[in-house]
Formats: sequence, structure tokens, C-alpha cells
Amino acid sequence: MHSTATPTDEFQYDLAISFVAKDEALATQLTDQFEGRLRVFLYSRKQEKLAGTDGEKTFNDVFAKQSRLVVVLYRDGWGETPWTRIEETAIRNRAYDEGYEFVLFIPLDEQPSVPKWLPRSQLWIGLSRWGVTGAASVIDARFQGLGGSPKQETIEHRAGRLEKVVNFAKFRDQYLSTEIGVQKATAAFESIASHIAQRLPSLQASAPSLRISIKQIQYVLVLLSNGPALRINWRCPFINTLSESELEVSLWQGHPPFPGIRHYEERSSLSTKTLLPDVLPSEEACWVLHGDRKTEPLLSEAAAEYVLNWWLERALKDGEIRRREP
Repeated sequence: MHSTATPTDEFQYDLAISFVAKDEALATQLTDQFEGRLRVFLYSRKQEKLAGTDGEKTFNDVFAKQSRLVVVLYRDGWGETPWTRIEETAIRNRAYDEGYEFVLFIPLDEQPSVPKWLPRSQLWIGLSRWGVTGAASVIDARFQGLGGSPKQETIEHRAGRLEKVVNFAKFRDQYLSTEIGVQKATAAFESIASHIAQRLPSLQASAPSLRISIKQIQYVLVLLSNGPALRINWRCPFINTLSESELEVSLWQGHPPFPGIRHYEERSSLSTKTLLPDVLPSEEACWVLHGDRKTEPLLSEAAAEYVLNWWLERALKDGEIRRREP
């Protein structure tokens, strides 16, 4: 008896997305690009369905055989967490039998990289170049190249998407101009400060020569080191609107401006970046890098990692320069 299944019935999911926790917001944005057209496995949206199952077997099956296409939001640490370790193993085992055409990597680190075991001939998507919408187009093309047939979006789905866009625009306007937005953005700053403080012991252990120390008074946090100092300053001038609010991140030679520290000469920072408070459709507070449309919105943990990487890159460069000096 011959099977009557159509090509799209060969798999339970059209697309499965693998990511570490800090990239959930990006994974959600990417998933929304395919709403009504592809069946997407996104862990955070399948928790009820997965409850009570053997998680290890479920995740292995999804990435090993139940999804036509797999997309990996790759950064340092992927494959080392409990779930991504299972997903990596499933992907590599599947690739042994099928090759790597079924998987696409999207590197997210500031210096893009992919796993060493990925063949050099395998293409990957540069998010800074393509953006979420462009990345979705590349994924769509690969999906169809694998024999997948996206559903035609219905007018009802399109109307629903439009409704979500309109509702989110209203919600965002309210968020940015009310006391609730100020409270959530301030809590998001505190989350950044907390994450940085938690990361310091491991950073110090990995690079003892930096001699890192931390200071914080209210909304100003400073990291001192044997290289440039890092200053993070949350400025929110109003209690009922985020207008003119910003998170200023700056590098300094010597001790940065800090409450209680007096400098007799006017000094300027070595480099400065500005992150603006915003909100995602999921209603989570996020940060947008001012003047850089290529960088996707960052949740607080991802923002903290971005800031630390930016600071460490400069610290390492300064250390290299000192070693080269006669």
C-alpha cells in the first residue's frame, strides 16, 4: 500500500530553531517571520506540549528527524548547555547520514564564528548583513530547496498579523511614555548590573592579569582593571516617561567619573556606546544599540554580554600593545 503523504507531511515540523537562553528574543522574532506559513519548533512556545515527556528523547527526535530544516543561532557556549548539547549531538549524527544541507547557522558573536566541525563549504547567514527579515528569506529559500512547500498565507492570517502590529505599536507608545516603562527599564538596567557582577569571578579566573574590581552606586557601575576601565551609567531623567533616557557605556584610561571621586582635570572617554531602552512584542524590556540598525534588540543578559565583550576586546588589545612595546 503506497503512502499518500505529501512532501510537507514527511516531517512533524518544517523548521526547528536551536539557541541558548539569552537569544530567545531573537528566536521569537525569527519565528514570527514564518507565522501561518511554516510549522516551527521553538522550545519556549512548546513547553506545554513538552511537559511530562522525556525531554532528552523529545529534543533529540525534533532535531534528528522530525524537522525538515534546522536553524542554529550560534554563539560561544552553544552546545555546552544541557539542551543545546542534545541538539548538537542530534544534528551531527543526522549530518553523518544526510550531510549538512538540512542545517543553517547564524553566528551571533561580535566576531562571527561557526563550530569547527562544520565543513568549510557550508554556508552560514551573517545576521549583521541580512537582518532578521533577510535571514528569514534565506531560510525560506533553503526550506524550499529541501523540497518544502510553504503554505500560502491566508487573508485571515494576514489580518491577524496586521492586528498584532497595530496593537504592539499602541502598547510600545504607552510603554515608552508611562511610569511602568520607566520601572521596567530600570529593572532591566539592574539585571545588566547583576549579570556583570555574577560574571566577574569567572572572568578574573580566566584573566588574572586584568585584576578586575567593581564599584556601583545607584545607577552608575564601574569596572576597574589593569587595562581600560568600563563605566555603565543609566540615565533616566523623568519618572513617567523614557524620553531622553539612555544607557551610556564608556571606556576610560584610569578611573572614570564616579560619585565621590574627584578629578582635577577634565577628561574624556576613550570610546562610548549608547543603548536605548525599548520593548519587544513579548512585552520584555530590551535595549537597542543607538546608531546601529544591524544589531537586533538585546534582552538584559545579552546586553550585559555585549558590553563585556566590547570592553574585554579593548582590554586584550591594550595588553597586546603593551607586550609589543620595547
